[in-house]
Amino acid sequence: MNINISLAKEDSQRPATAAPARLAALILIACAASAAAAALPTAWDLSLSSSARLDVADQAIRTRNAGLAGAMIAGFAREPRAGVRAAMLRAVANLKPAGTQAFLTQALQDPSPEVRQSAAAALGQLGGAAALSSLAAALGAEADSGARMTIAFW
Repeated sequence: MNINISLAKEDSQRPATAAPARLAALILIACAASAAAAALPTAWDLSLSSSARLDVADQAIRTRNAGLAGAMIAGFAREPRAGVRAAMLRAVANLKPAGTQAFLTQALQDPSPEVRQSAAAALGQLGGAAALSSLAAALGAEADSGARMTIAFW
């Protein structure tokens, strides 16, 4: 993780003791962010609460943790909560690791309409002929009106 630390122009107008204190605070913040990114799991941990798993998906996006995206792809089928699976799809689509399109296309077959909608939106945002072809194929088979509308939008 690359972290840029710079002192603003206004620091030159503060007493000489303010700049080192501010620099020390910025270094502590940068170290905490680095430690938080390092503490993210490398495998999808079902022992965490569903809200904690949602936080992990969100942190993966914020920290651009592509390794965690791979863990989400691997753990997707084991995740029991549809809302968490939908968040996992959004995170993977945002990070775009290898195999994203195939993963999202497969998610169009999920039993949950919420997950299928998330997969359709992610595929639409991903774009490309193959993604549009997957969406066109899913449109005919989709029974849920909300998921059908999302698929048709793209």
